[in-house]
Amino acid sequence: MGEIKVKKIPKDPEENKTYSITETSSNSLTHGIFKYPCRYIPDIPRWAIKKYLSNQERENVLDPFAGSGTTLVESNFIGFDSYAVEFDPFSRLLIQVKTTKLEKFELKKINEHKDTILQNLKQNEDCFEEYIPNLSNLDHWFPKKTIQDLSYIKYHINENIDSKKIRNVFSVALGSIVKPVSKADSASPKPYVSKNINKEPEKVYVALKKKINEIESKLNYYSKNTKGEGADIISNDIKKIKTLENKIDLAVTSPPYINAFDYVRCLKLENLWLDFLKENELNEKKKEQMGTEKIYKEEYSKKPKSTDIPNADKIIENIYQQDKKRGHVVYRFFTEMREVLRKLFDNINPGGHFIIVIGKNTIRDNIVDTPQYLRKIAEQEGFNCKKVFSYIIKNRYLNIPRSGRGGKIKKDFIIILHRPE
Repeated sequence: MGEIKVKKIPKDPEENKTYSITETSSNSLTHGIFKYPCRYIPDIPRWAIKKYLSNQERENVLDPFAGSGTTLVESNFIGFDSYAVEFDPFSRLLIQVKTTKLEKFELKKINEHKDTILQNLKQNEDCFEEYIPNLSNLDHWFPKKTIQDLSYIKYHINENIDSKKIRNVFSVALGSIVKPVSKADSASPKPYVSKNINKEPEKVYVALKKKINEIESKLNYYSKNTKGEGADIISNDIKKIKTLENKIDLAVTSPPYINAFDYVRCLKLENLWLDFLKENELNEKKKEQMGTEKIYKEEYSKKPKSTDIPNADKIIENIYQQDKKRGHVVYRFFTEMREVLRKLFDNINPGGHFIIVIGKNTIRDNIVDTPQYLRKIAEQEGFNCKKVFSYIIKNRYLNIPRSGRGGKIKKDFIIILHRPE
């Protein structure tokens, strides 16, 4: 059946229908501050909040895979208590800034620091060695002048900005310009220097001025109109959370895709420049990702166990016969998602909802019906599945060199789960 064109998600979407949303709000509010890979459209959490929360009493929203904070920006803006779980350090900083409420004097201070930094960049010829990340082949990634200018910005942030909120704003600005001013390919979220395209990096002065102006403008509007007081980042791993003191009324999330996205690699340059991670810590950090490929031979040499979903087991077996490691990647994803669903069931109020946004995957020419398998697991863990529908992905930042491996994900499925009263 064909897609249904709509301006926004209907209040009551039809089961198994696919919608083409013609007027999305991807860059409204503070959503467009950073070009975050695989960011889902804000229309989804906005629809879910209006649909499932009454706003008549103190209700709250959780995103257990918060990413760039799309769910948190929407829920905080409307005025609900907002909770985030996110493993990546730069993403956690981004969430804090995007849900920040600034006073007039703080916005004025941002402009003052911007002017000071830009003025000094015009005449900067120094390299602030202490503020240069320990990144191998640094000159492979950045021109010499760029390294000097980025190190100065970092120096100013650390030494001259007293306010944590303002420091965070400039740290996000620094992280946001790292790729544009580098030699890394602009089209791919995974940083690599193309052998075929000789990229001309943006000038640091130009990129920073543009980015700070954008962030200040968005935060100015957000601060004047938001009803919330920011998002509370409660953990870096939803599976490790015990019983929450405040049970959740609504959870909305888009889990990572299986075998499709390496956020540690994608945000490598940002995390290194901001001292959140060291280069020798990146591989260990990758193990924390959902659906990680960091699996050792002694594990994937053994046949995966059952997921308790027969159709999923058949697909995993097929993949395992072709590629033992990726067979285990898929198996681990579903076993970890079972833990997540179990944890959410324990921490969502009776009558509450959990909205999962995820697409199907193609791995070694096998179509993995991730939405259907997650639905089955959720029902086994006690949720009722009220409905599943989908929408067309139109402009997702997901251009990744993959040597022909994997299929393009064309639409996301929205799974509506309900915890019975």
